[in-house]
Amino acid sequence: MTMFNELAVTNPTGEQFAAYLESIDICDEAVAYVRSKDNFSQAWNDCVRGDWMLWILNRANGLMIDLGEANELLIQMYYDAGNPPLNNSDEATDVPDEGPGNTTPVVDFDEFQSAMASYIRQKWNFPDLASVIG
Repeated sequence: MTMFNELAVTNPTGEQFAAYLESIDICDEAVAYVRSKDNFSQAWNDCVRGDWMLWILNRANGLMIDLGEANELLIQMYYDAGNPPLNNSDEATDVPDEGPGNTTPVVDFDEFQSAMASYIRQKWNFPDLASVIG
């Protein structure tokens, strides 16, 4: 993860960060998102895709997981924390049966992604480098 940590310290432009993501074979959608940001700090702090963040952290650490595997890891982390079932998950067996008397709350998958992005930012805390540098 050394290269990724160096990116966090140097706070490269969005274009430089995007070039790094392309070098570790991250999806075009994530690269385009990063290119739309001014710098690494803004891209990391504004990201609402926990799967992208975990995917990038793992790839930067040499673990060649794919986006589906990153999502599976996020879902496992989510359930390990005792959270309610997800709605719209690829894990159909994890979604409770609809029916009368079922009062189990169901979390929207987009809300889950956003919540996990916040969790990842807390766990891998890269400060708002733009405010530190600028």
